Amino acid sequence: MRTITTRSLVSMWKRVDGCVATASLQNTDMSHAVIVVPCYNEARRLDTSAFMAFARSGSPHRLVFVNDGSSDDTLAMLRRLRRWNPEKFGLLNLPRNVGKGEAVRRGLLRALRERADYVGFWDADLATPLSAVMPFCDLLDRRPELEMVFGARVRLLGRTIERRPARHYLGRLFATAASWTLGLPIYDTQCGAKLFRASPLVRRILTRPFTTRWIFDVEIVARIVREAKSRDSVRAEQLIYEFPLMEWRDVAGSKLRARDFTRAAFELAVIYRRYLRSGATSGGAPRKTALARPAVDAKGAPRGHGLTSNSCREAAAEPEVLAASSILVHMSDESAPEWVEQEVAVGNAVAGEAAAVLANASPGLPLSFDAPVVEPTQSPC
Repeated sequence: MRTITTRSLVSMWKRVDGCVATASLQNTDMSHAVIVVPCYNEARRLDTSAFMAFARSGSPHRLVFVNDGSSDDTLAMLRRLRRWNPEKFGLLNLPRNVGKGEAVRRGLLRALRERADYVGFWDADLATPLSAVMPFCDLLDRRPELEMVFGARVRLLGRTIERRPARHYLGRLFATAASWTLGLPIYDTQCGAKLFRASPLVRRILTRPFTTRWIFDVEIVARIVREAKSRDSVRAEQLIYEFPLMEWRDVAGSKLRARDFTRAAFELAVIYRRYLRSGATSGGAPRKTALARPAVDAKGAPRGHGLTSNSCREAAAEPEVLAASSILVHMSDESAPEWVEQEVAVGNAVAGEAAAVLANASPGLPLSFDAPVVEPTQSPC
């Protein structure tokens, strides 16, 4: 039997103490991210066990949940998570629903006050697992010139990307239209996993509420493009990195509806008109225009999509985005076999008005705007 002497105990303690000190130093050196998780009526989909596992994993990152005026048990669930681990979970409660974009913006502004290295937002359904936060941070650590990392749902061998076919093809159609509008070879603007450097640039693009309600992700990129144009030595492509995800799963219960595709088409036109066309201002304040109202009013109450016939006509007159908008309006009626009855009615009504607006804006274009009526089914999107 080996005899344990005082000297050997001291030696063992020094080795253990050294390991602890080294680990502590490594933890101190690790970058720190605060991830915003917007939640609206997520009680049935919120995977609390996954969030708790993330908190137990030893990750240095912190989550801030934003309750966007939920009417179910979402707020109670979030409060239980915060009580369980207040160091890892924060909570911002918005009494009234203001929309995902505004909820994300307010959450990011709060996250920036926590003096993190990086801030970002993640969809509450965890379609992108939280394990992807670490490689996003590692990339920003290695590439100091980058301002943001976006998840990209690219289906490749060796990766698990599961999307319903109809949603996938509509998503690809929208991504193509967004790429045309932005003038960037961007693949996936709408993935709900994004991380930003906590820099003055990111603070500036979050200062003002978003103009659009449904595609604020595209508006974020448009603000970056406008900022880049104000610098002669940098391009937007040098600031944004699309990270192909290893795993993404389409989670049932999405709140995306048929009419959102038609509204998104015209919000693309609004984004182009406000931020990207020749004559748009390059400073922090957008050019004054009556194209669209903010998503919330002065009291924080949500508004509608904010697009009127006049504003659509003015925005759609831009030839660079006319084709993208019209394709989306047309295809959103033809490619969504899962609309419920009320969504079909609204979607066809909006598409019909949109077609008239576009036709009046540029009557000489050889484009078809006849939106076929879609028969409803019993399954929601």
